[in-house]
Amino acid sequence: MLAHGLKVKVEYYIDSAVRVVAYRDRVTTAGGARFRPIEGQHTRVRSSTGWSWVDIDTGEIMASSDLERGALRSRRAFLSRVLAHRWDWFGTITLDGHKLPAGMSRRSPECVGYVLEWLHGLRAIAPSMQYAVVPEHHKDGSYHFHVLMSGVPASLVVPARKGQQLIYAKGRQCFNFSPAQSALGFTSFSVVTSSLAVGRYMGKYLTKGFGGASLRGVGFRRWMVSRGVRPAPETVHDVAALDVSTWHEVGATVSGADTDTDTPQRGLGVWVRYGVVTEQWLQDIINPRAVDVPSLPRGQLALTI
Repeated sequence: MLAHGLKVKVEYYIDSAVRVVAYRDRVTTAGGARFRPIEGQHTRVRSSTGWSWVDIDTGEIMASSDLERGALRSRRAFLSRVLAHRWDWFGTITLDGHKLPAGMSRRSPECVGYVLEWLHGLRAIAPSMQYAVVPEHHKDGSYHFHVLMSGVPASLVVPARKGQQLIYAKGRQCFNFSPAQSALGFTSFSVVTSSLAVGRYMGKYLTKGFGGASLRGVGFRRWMVSRGVRPAPETVHDVAALDVSTWHEVGATVSGADTDTDTPQRGLGVWVRYGVVTEQWLQDIINPRAVDVPSLPRGQLALTI
């Protein structure tokens, strides 16, 4: 299947992995639904009942509320950063209420800001440390933190023990992040074997338990990364024709013009593909001439259409 007149955005992650999105500027489907892609990240769909938004990675439909649109943008911004960074440690921090400041509960949103500020302050003893944090709101009302770290001095991450015995979980050795263990509560970390896999795993917690809303009002992020964790580099190309027969085509269910039931709509004009950057792979995608450029970050290729 050939698609014509496309924009193709290539986002470059670590380990030569890429995310490629092909999309048209504007399309009207046979069912009367109209859509417009927003920078190849999510799609705005219009039907007789109004606008809705579609996550182009999952096909999930979001209502047209500012909070849910913000959740889509937030998740893509987070993944763009964590998938482009190499991580050493993944783990969790569970708060001990007795270690929090007086009057602060591990169930209050204020503890989230407290933990993030505490992590930022660690740069004094670990200046090369980079981190990504996603809070999770448990059913009992308490907050729990999923953390990725790199550049942490080895002296700050110590083997977890029960008595004199080393602790393992699912075949992996467990470690304690000693500064957080002392100041915040219980910690459990393991060595990262795939930064891509653990980054995607972290992404699922972004809206879990918050209903798409921010944690404590406008301006408070659902996640936080340190300054050195930058967005993935990307390139955008105009492509006259593209074979998308093996790509994931984004579909959406939008309200029909004359019925009360939802009608599946295909052909929204957005296709997504993940892969590893090789010259042949890119030729298969957009038929470019791909040339290695030593000055670019590792795993990146310069494209000439």
